[in-house]
Amino acid sequence: MACWGSNEHGALGIKRGRFRSSAVRVEGLDSVVELRARGDRTCVRTESDDIFCWGDGKRTPWLVGNYPNLVELDLGIAHMCARFEGGEVRCSGTNYRGQVG
Repeated sequence: MACWGSNEHGALGIKRGRFRSSAVRVEGLDSVVELRARGDRTCVRTESDDIFCWGDGKRTPWLVGNYPNLVELDLGIAHMCARFEGGEVRCSGTNYRGQVG
């Protein structure tokens, strides 16, 4: 997987502070089936239903968790929501404006 653009807060998964006009490889992420990016954060879902995120000042992807039956993932500025089979929706984040319900 590769990313490019502003990297002020590590959203490219590499050392902070360098704008990249060409793609750079994000190490350790194979078999990505879904990608979402918003603000200073990027998150992906892998074939094994693991969600990894990076940015927000952290350049190394961290495992958020394993979510079988996940249908869709979305990011806001300070939150993340996921929709599962059967219609259930779960959100997490700062909730400073009630965005996680």
